[in-house]
Amino acid sequence: MITQDDLHQLVKSLDVQDRRADDLTLRMEDLESLVLFQHYLHGTRLAVGIDVSTVADGDGHLAGNLTVGDGTGGKYLFIDGAAGEQRHIEIMSGGLGRWRLITSGAAESGSNVGSDFIIQSRKDDGTYLANTLKIVRSTGEATFSKNLTVGDGTGGRLLTLDGAAGQVRDFYFKSGGSSRWTIRVDGATESGSEAGSNFVIIARYDNGSFKSSPLKIWRATGSIQLGGDDIYTVPWTNYSGSSNIIGWASFTTKVIEYKKIGKLVFVNYYIIGTSGGSDGTKATFTLPFTHGQAGVPSFNMAKARNNGANLNGKGWGRMLGNVATFYINESEGSWIASGSKVLIGQFFYEAV
Repeated sequence: MITQDDLHQLVKSLDVQDRRADDLTLRMEDLESLVLFQHYLHGTRLAVGIDVSTVADGDGHLAGNLTVGDGTGGKYLFIDGAAGEQRHIEIMSGGLGRWRLITSGAAESGSNVGSDFIIQSRKDDGTYLANTLKIVRSTGEATFSKNLTVGDGTGGRLLTLDGAAGQVRDFYFKSGGSSRWTIRVDGATESGSEAGSNFVIIARYDNGSFKSSPLKIWRATGSIQLGGDDIYTVPWTNYSGSSNIIGWASFTTKVIEYKKIGKLVFVNYYIIGTSGGSDGTKATFTLPFTHGQAGVPSFNMAKARNNGANLNGKGWGRMLGNVATFYINESEGSWIASGSKVLIGQFFYEAV
């Protein structure tokens, strides 16, 4: 081990002023002078932690390891450069960069701006690949350039977003930098009894600005508000082309459409034509989904016409399996197989 006298001689040789030998800070330019001591220091270690078991070259590179500290107390490694200049530590393979830990060269213009922290990946040839992680010094905001995975597929994992009560907490989904959706806990005051911090889903316009809140759930009550213009499992769909319609020889108008909300099915029908076909005494069409209600549900038609005569609300319909059958009255009378036949109305049922 180097003695205190050796260190004092080292300080004197390096022309270091006002530095104690037991608290020596070495500059990179001092390393060239250390080479002069290599014949004396070879195979030993300085108390300040520089392993000089191999020679430092003339460019300030250590051919051996660099150790800061001796395993006792706190120790520090400083990289001190000018503001507005990049400072970094580079990890290499065979002389080619692989990763850099960087303090950026962004100007320090006040209010803690500038000198942001970056973890940067490098290509196989050592050139820039990506800023994998950037942390803005002034705000603490962190940006990952690629996917972020929490956990390794084993055990339970938690992802926590912890903000102050009465403040908005958001997750944003973006396209090319413009917001598309926001999952939010709102800034409503937490005044007690579980009030405040309600859950909101927000839709965004193409420019990223607020469009609507399709869903809001109040934390205190569990009440749900659906704020969209419509709610459905299947929107209004015209299926008249696929429905098997019996009782008409020809059609002037043929529209049968349905809308589905969960298991609830709404059917609109608007059929005008000439009675006839395979069985003009009937009026039936197939349903979009088989009904799941007990018995044979019935319903009134809004408007019907039999051989050109209006039924004045007496039209009657029933559902059986996946077929809706219509009659001219509640006694289930048959249609006349000629003349104008009209069915207009709406019904709903629960599908299986």
